[in-house]
Amino acid sequence: MYEDEDIPLPETFNDDYAKRPAAAQARMRMEDFHERDLKVPVPEGLGHEEEKRWRYQRYIKDYLRVIASVDDNVG
Repeated sequence: MYEDEDIPLPETFNDDYAKRPAAAQARMRMEDFHERDLKVPVPEGLGHEEEKRWRYQRYIKDYLRVIASVDDNVG
């Protein structure tokens, strides 16, 4: 599921939150995900932005698969 697809990036993907109130500050960044979270090593040779996008694709596809599984089992 989602293996050959790229999930569109949200509009706020590159938001630096500089103009947002403290309560809206993001606590989770793509850089915070470790190999254990991503389930595979980060490919070598990616630039910073490429790696950030790669991490997002790994995260969001895994998340969407979990949600689909829960939905299937709940009915």
